Amino acid sequence: MASLSRVTCCCLVALAAAGSPGVSLQPRHERVFAGAREGLTSSARWLQLQLDILQLRVQACGRRIDCLLSASMAPRPADGVLQGWDEASAYATVEQSTSADSSWELKLTSGSVRVWRRSVPGSKVNEVRANGIIDASPKAVVSLLCDGDAHAIRSYNPLYAEGFDVCRIDHRTRLSYASVKAFFPLKPRDTLTRVAIWELPRLGSGATALLLQHAEHPDVPVYSEYVRAKILRGMHLIQPVEGCPGKSNFTLCTQVDAGGIIPSFVMNIITTQDSLQFMDRLEKAAAQRE
Repeated sequence: MASLSRVTCCCLVALAAAGSPGVSLQPRHERVFAGAREGLTSSARWLQLQLDILQLRVQACGRRIDCLLSASMAPRPADGVLQGWDEASAYATVEQSTSADSSWELKLTSGSVRVWRRSVPGSKVNEVRANGIIDASPKAVVSLLCDGDAHAIRSYNPLYAEGFDVCRIDHRTRLSYASVKAFFPLKPRDTLTRVAIWELPRLGSGATALLLQHAEHPDVPVYSEYVRAKILRGMHLIQPVEGCPGKSNFTLCTQVDAGGIIPSFVMNIITTQDSLQFMDRLEKAAAQRE
């Protein structure tokens, strides 16, 4: 439709000029045809420009697909290069993230959800924790968080663009790539993260934790169109609520270095505020799986 509109516009301009006095001594029908030819020539040049732009975009997509295929077929890294969490370290990570020590400062409260923040020695980026009771069963929440479908992910993370598993590190841990859409005036971000799923019965029957941490892999370099963000530490803990099988005690803990020019204090505020919104989106999306 864009090209047809362009042709129509050019032809109308040519016809208007032909009806003006002193434009040409050619017979009227010849002037009309000449104007139409000029309009079509201009439209052809415009159309060729659009085709050139489209070709460049297709070439860029082709390079991107080559990178995705290369990474998706990447072999498992040699032992010792990338490792998952053993049971002791999984429990230790969760216990550290859910501790009640004085380093956590309460920042926000909304309904049953509370959000804390604390500084991390040696880092300008704070660690943020949110906890609350959500109206969805642990089974539904775990199912949603483990679902790799893009539509499912966007139901609680609307900025998600695309992603794939690079390789499996062990039977509980995988290396995953993900990218998120840009928000003005910043470039889009991508991440490369170890993700592990652990069942932790000592924290309640059905308690499950997802552990996340930034990693690197030679088959997934930093792409020029993205800024590589790093999940320095991340945890999602899903616990049952006694006597309420349709509810979950959900804890989110994260420390993210967004990279680029974003000041750390701004990132700390954004992460704190978004934790409340994330909990709300997760609850609504998980409830639909019941």
